[in-house]
Amino acid sequence: LLAFEEGATVEYSSEDGGLGTIEEFRTGAFGDAPDVRSGIDLGEATLKVDLAGLTASNGEALMLMDADEIIGVFDDADISGLGSRNATVTIDYTTDSVSLTLSNGSGNVMFETIGEADDVSAGEQALWDALTAGQGVFDEDSSDQEWICEFPEEIMPF
Repeated sequence: LLAFEEGATVEYSSEDGGLGTIEEFRTGAFGDAPDVRSGIDLGEATLKVDLAGLTASNGEALMLMDADEIIGVFDDADISGLGSRNATVTIDYTTDSVSLTLSNGSGNVMFETIGEADDVSAGEQALWDALTAGQGVFDEDSSDQEWICEFPEEIMPF
């Protein structure tokens, strides 16, 4: 689970002509097992994108996030480097993705949603419950955080 808090900033910076994507990945060390499920709570964070190094064409949808389940919305978007283009940030609750599409324009930024914010993807009820229960990997009230990483013996880093 990746959960952004209200007031947080999710920042993308174009490099080598493109933008990165937050999505699941597999190392290949264990094949397809275990099946990793991914969920993102946008949490009313601010989306910040710098397009200075982007070489995308108008109309091309740039994937920013892709998960098994996405909830929430962005509070605002700050997109620099638009020039004579408009930007549409699309939060798609049916495909559980967030994309950015550029078009001819005058530097306007718009939000678009597809589907309903409370859509639960087929087979993802447990993931939806975890995202909406406000559970996380840390206690927001505790200033003394402890992070524990456990590695299978065969890939111990030391």
